[in-house]
Amino acid sequence: MYSLKGTQGDRNISVGTKVKLAIKVGDNGLVETQVGVVLHCWRDERLNFFKACVAFLGDEFPRGEPRSEPYLVQHRTSCLAELGDEDGPGY
Repeated sequence: MYSLKGTQGDRNISVGTKVKLAIKVGDNGLVETQVGVVLHCWRDERLNFFKACVAFLGDEFPRGEPRSEPYLVQHRTSCLAELGDEDGPGY
């Protein structure tokens, strides 16, 4: 469904990059996927890793107006997979 781009792990992610976050839900092995766009990325010197502020849009990128408001979350960049441009319109 989505093609991964770039390396994984602790790294600086450019503003505007489309990303995917996969979260394990419960003990039954189900995985919830959210996609979003990086708004800002920085190195947290106290914690010694990169963090990104991401506008998440749900389980897929909308075509046109989103069904709901995007929500903003800070995540360690090693939790985020970068997506290619062919993975949806984004913003």
